[in-house]
Amino acid sequence: MKYILHDCSGKEGYIIFALLIRRIGGVVSIAFGIFATLEASRLYTYGTGILIGDHAFPAIIGIILIVTGLFYLCLPYKEEKVVMPNHKQLKTMIYTIGILYLYCFSMNYLGYFVTTFIAFLLLLKVIGNYRWVWTMAFALIFTAVMYYLFITLLKTPLPITPILSI
Repeated sequence: MKYILHDCSGKEGYIIFALLIRRIGGVVSIAFGIFATLEASRLYTYGTGILIGDHAFPAIIGIILIVTGLFYLCLPYKEEKVVMPNHKQLKTMIYTIGILYLYCFSMNYLGYFVTTFIAFLLLLKVIGNYRWVWTMAFALIFTAVMYYLFITLLKTPLPITPILSI
């Protein structure tokens, strides 16, 4: 089995171990799925029903990971054409990952509202390349809706902006 890899210049390279990589991915997916379902079973005692409680989401994710891993292990391998991203797409992907990491790490320091607004603002600018006026409006509306959904309706405790906690 060979895996054809196309880059932007049109050159083709062959990766012989694609089937092995697919099998390793299946095993890793099943392992993470088993771990998630074991954690869900440990959290089951805190819930009030089979789909109500802290265990429901990890259980669903675990089952999806196990099924996906089994598909990777059992389904026949099909040769695929992969197009590598060009320089602009690669830069956008790296910026997006960087923004999401900064979002995760700055949440406790800046709070939910400020961090979400800034992250969504940057993501809209990097991915969508909209005008600043529309980007700021969308970011403010999205942040306000998510704040209302999680804080007001779902009563989820999220980090508060230090200035607002005074």
